[in-house]
Amino acid sequence: TTQLSGGWTVETAGGCTNSIWDFFRNPQILLGIPSGGADVICFLECPAEHTVNLRCFQSSLGAQPKLLRSAVTSGPYRQGCAVLRLTLPAGEHVLLPSTYQKGAVAEFAL
Repeated sequence: TTQLSGGWTVETAGGCTNSIWDFFRNPQILLGIPSGGADVICFLECPAEHTVNLRCFQSSLGAQPKLLRSAVTSGPYRQGCAVLRLTLPAGEHVLLPSTYQKGAVAEFAL
C-alpha cells in the first residue's frame, strides 16, 4: 500500500476536460509497474465540496491530449472521492486527479 498527499494549486487546478488544455495542468503522478503487471486500486479523497475524477494514462511521456480517449477513468465526477480499479501491464503509467471545477484549490489524498 502506498499513500501520498497532494493538492490542486492555483497553477494546477485545471478542472475537467471541458477545457482540454487546462485539464492537463492538473497534477500528474507517475506509476512504475514492474514486470508481470499489477492489480491496482486507487482511491482519491478530498474535501466533500469538490467533485473529482481520476484517470490513468499508459505513457512514459505523461498524460497528453492525444491519449485522453484511451485513458481509463473512474467514471462520472463524484463528490469528495473517486475510485479506480485496474489491471496494469508493466511499464510507466500516469494518474491524473482532477476536480470538475477549474480553479478549485484543495488538498487530496491518494
